[in-house]
Amino acid sequence: MPSNLAPRVVPSLLISGGRLVKGRQFSDFREAGLAASTIKVLNAQDPDEIMLINISKTLEDYSKALSVISEAVGECDVPITVGGGIRDVTQASRLFNLGVEKVVITSHLRKAPNLLREVADIYGSQSVVAGIEYSEVLETEKAARNALAGDNRDELLAYAGELELLGAGELLAICISRDGMRTGLDIDFLTSLTNQSEIPVIGMGGVGNFHHLVEGFLECGLDAIGCGTLFTFGDNNPIRARSFLKNQGIRVRQ
Repeated sequence: MPSNLAPRVVPSLLISGGRLVKGRQFSDFREAGLAASTIKVLNAQDPDEIMLINISKTLEDYSKALSVISEAVGECDVPITVGGGIRDVTQASRLFNLGVEKVVITSHLRKAPNLLREVADIYGSQSVVAGIEYSEVLETEKAARNALAGDNRDELLAYAGELELLGAGELLAICISRDGMRTGLDIDFLTSLTNQSEIPVIGMGGVGNFHHLVEGFLECGLDAIGCGTLFTFGDNNPIRARSFLKNQGIRVRQ
């Protein structure tokens, strides 16, 4: 169920250490520049918010990523949302103490769904985004390991309902099989998800042009759309995206 707020276009960056990375279907990651400089450029382009997903594998890279996140919070004029590897309240608290607006909790919810409630009880539901990773077709080993329920949409919708009851303030639906493919959002599933949800829904995976944003907002009723490839590769930016949406009759933030 869409909120009364203007739809948001959210640049979503994957960071590993101090570097920005991008891949396809959550695999074959390659460097795409310095994370700090990319965030500064995005901030100057007036996004609605910025989402940072930390995929660091070593303690050294994790520490570098935290430094990038801290710098981003200090320099950006927009809310910063951070996800990636949050396994307990302590890790979430560390991010909130840096000044992060919201945290995204995804993979660990399969083992400990009550983590949502624990974080929400301390920081409020508005600060907690529950992530749902799924895949239409398990085209890569990485996708197969990460997919929650494959193409069983009923299970996915039931899981989303459980996360909502546990205290999620927003739902983030990430289609792994569309990640980095630029083929458009998963319209059918996202429409079903927004129709049943009483909280805002963010769609992610597959956005390759501004027309895909229009489809997500008008056909799916999404509250926000996360975009990685759209802004990482190519001459696109949040200002142009918002102007395009406005010309299509979609209410945007002034």
